Amino acid sequence: MKSIKRIESISLAILMIVACVFLMPALTAKAATTFTMDAEEPTGTKFKVDFSTDTAITYQQIEQCTCGFQQLVIDGDDLSPQEWPEIKQRMPEGYDDLYMYAPNIYLYNTDFTPGRCNGTLTIPIPSLNKKEEAYDARIICNFDMEEEHYEVIQPSSVTDKTISFNTFLLGRESGGNIQFSAHFYIAFKPHTHTWDEGTETKKATYTEDGVKTYKCTVCGETKTEVIPKLPVTNEAVQDAQAAAEYTFTIANDGTAEATFVKPTNKKAKKYTIPENVTLPDGSTAKVTQIGSKAFKDCSAKQITIPKTVKKIAAKAFEGSSAKTIILKTDAKGKVSIGKGAFKKLKTKKTTVKITGCKGNAKKKLSKQVKKQASSGTTVK
Repeated sequence: MKSIKRIESISLAILMIVACVFLMPALTAKAATTFTMDAEEPTGTKFKVDFSTDTAITYQQIEQCTCGFQQLVIDGDDLSPQEWPEIKQRMPEGYDDLYMYAPNIYLYNTDFTPGRCNGTLTIPIPSLNKKEEAYDARIICNFDMEEEHYEVIQPSSVTDKTISFNTFLLGRESGGNIQFSAHFYIAFKPHTHTWDEGTETKKATYTEDGVKTYKCTVCGETKTEVIPKLPVTNEAVQDAQAAAEYTFTIANDGTAEATFVKPTNKKAKKYTIPENVTLPDGSTAKVTQIGSKAFKDCSAKQITIPKTVKKIAAKAFEGSSAKTIILKTDAKGKVSIGKGAFKKLKTKKTTVKITGCKGNAKKKLSKQVKKQASSGTTVK
């Protein structure tokens, strides 16, 4: 009877094992060329270390993927005098920082054959050193857990944040699986940036600073320099498309306003003052004023003033040949008319046509124009 119970127990155990095998999810084979390891500085700052293999590795599961980190020499001060004396003696001249990185990648059920695994190690520049300059770095020793390799390895690429080295990890069999590991001793030193001539990445305008960006030809780090706003002067500038010469001002809120100085084509039969002119920086300014003697010796028989103009300076049309002046306004018709603005024209009879305003607004403006116009001027 006991034998029967024992057989039943064994049979039940076998059934349970078989059931577990069938019920367990199948592990899917994966292939990768880059393994990202978690690492941490003594201060608690976490960072990532990458190892990119030259050829893809197939595996079913990553059991461990970490990177140890230790600070050995900082600014020439040996933080562990009793450890790694031979390695420290090999620090190149001028390299005053030494760190140890210990990648450890444990792969379950992999096709990798034990031996060297060639690839690229990429590390961030350590944050423990509060230096503003970028770094030069060298691997001065690769201890693959079996042998110390003292071949100095220079970086394969450097950015303002990371440094990469072409090197290797040793893959060793461990419990039927493969463990990749090594201890890299990397010496750092700050280097002097060699900046290129710089590129204007943002143009300066009359309202905003520009930006010039420089790039270090050694490490690729960039820096920026402010290009001051363009200076606003009282000198007249030209807008060829608008055929106008003008001065301009920039208000604190960045609004640009222009004063019409004179037309650049004085022989045109008709001339319209532009509502807006293009500034040298490519922005625009609204024409709000007409300067004194703006149309002196201008041959245009018809001149149109846009509704953006709110002030006409004294003697603005003195010496003009205009027979018709069209004064456009908004509904309010508020335009400041300077003394003698429409007097001493070359034509004996000039007509000023006011459009845009009506009623009392037009009457008030007409009265202002007549007061500052020659006696033979008609105001409509």
